[in-house]
Amino acid sequence: MSGSCKKYTYGEHTVNISRGNQKMGEIHSVSLPRLITCPANIPCAKDCYMRRLSARPSVKNTYDENYQTWKELPEWYWFSIIADCKARQYFRWHVCGDIPSEQYLFGMIHVAKETPNCTHLCFTKQYQIVNNILDDIMEDEGLPSNLILVFSRWGTYPCDNKYNLPEAWVALDTMPEYAIKNGRVCIHSCEECNMQNNGCFQMKQGDVVILTSSQKKEQDVLKEQFERRGKS
Repeated sequence: MSGSCKKYTYGEHTVNISRGNQKMGEIHSVSLPRLITCPANIPCAKDCYMRRLSARPSVKNTYDENYQTWKELPEWYWFSIIADCKARQYFRWHVCGDIPSEQYLFGMIHVAKETPNCTHLCFTKQYQIVNNILDDIMEDEGLPSNLILVFSRWGTYPCDNKYNLPEAWVALDTMPEYAIKNGRVCIHSCEECNMQNNGCFQMKQGDVVILTSSQKKEQDVLKEQFERRGKS
């Protein structure tokens, strides 16, 4: 992970904003500890790409500080993120971790409203939390147009995508046909996709992105895998 953190400190509370990484480029992000903010019994716990990195003492401390600040001084947590996002075109939520509560998601919505010139992106497996909030707000104002919530899918892990939100599928053998046929394969460069206006920060309802472990730019391979499964 390249880049460094910008720190917003008030007394004993600090919010750490990452200045970017190799994949995202200069896009800033905020992260939380994994597992304690994720749904219980998620199937990706052992294979999470952040498992080893988040165990490093310096990284763990950074994420723990963010979580502690949100729990103990949420006003400072949200103020710090808003202050950072006002100078950004793009912002990523939770390179590590997930949406820990409905109250937290309301905070994210508030941040998006306060920073209309910044597009916010969040991949999440907290399907129930998102659905509960959307049940309350969809008939009124709905989500801010600059907050892109993407349901992160994994194999046969159950998901009720009742609002047809964008989806991100890990390239496993259990991917459904619609994901393989319609999905855009991640090229592992957010900056390149944003320059082409065709990336995750531009996803709409019903869009699908396929996440691979290598920089595959062709989805023919995935389609062929699906076709072979159908013939077997």
